[in-house]
Amino acid sequence: MKPTRTPRCEHGNRHTKETTGGIVTSRVPMKPCKPVLCIECPLRRDAAPGYLGGYTPEMYLDAMHSPASIACHMSPGFQDRDVSRQHHCTGVAAYRANVGHIAQVGGVPTHAHLSTQIAGQAPDVPENVFSSPEEFVSYHMPHQTGEPQ
Repeated sequence: MKPTRTPRCEHGNRHTKETTGGIVTSRVPMKPCKPVLCIECPLRRDAAPGYLGGYTPEMYLDAMHSPASIACHMSPGFQDRDVSRQHHCTGVAAYRANVGHIAQVGGVPTHAHLSTQIAGQAPDVPENVFSSPEEFVSYHMPHQTGEPQ
């Protein structure tokens, strides 16, 4: 059975807006991930090949194998960088569960690890997300064109 999907994103220029993306430091935690994958999540095994928002597969892997909280690009507050309204990315959380990555600092799991536990146990989520760095790169790399924006 295919997972329930959220509606296709309809947020105009969010993906190309210069103020979107990058690192935002906040002491306010993001909301936990949702138990379903977004239709546009680049961590889905049926994602549009090469659809990485101007980033390279290596940039994604660096972030996913770090302790960082990574927001869903379709969550409320993403465009405005309002961390208090954002949800952790379900795809990133499921990927971390699939590869056994624990987001931690100094041996202590971060807030992002709660989402890894949620996504790892959600029905139909882990098996629909890439399960290794090699699988992710081999799927997206051949479709990369040009430099990240």
